[in-house]
Amino acid sequence: MTNKELEQQLFLLTKRVEELETEKASLLGKLYKISDVAELLGVSQRTVYHMIERGELPTVKFGTTRVRATDLLKLIGNNEEYHEQTV
Repeated sequence: MTNKELEQQLFLLTKRVEELETEKASLLGKLYKISDVAELLGVSQRTVYHMIERGELPTVKFGTTRVRATDLLKLIGNNEEYHEQTV
């Protein structure tokens, strides 16, 4: 590859990274309904409410009870660490 081709590839990759960072910021700011959280986790809505009552899953009031994407990711990450320790 020539220097010019490498520069073009670098430019395209840099642009794509910026697009992905923007998408990530958008997703992390998302608020999920309880029904969405239940579906994503593969559990019932009752289970999600129990998790909230036990303090395992923080919520915010935004008209109705919502869960921040960042809190959902933390919960999933904590469960993966727990399963790795018990295996």
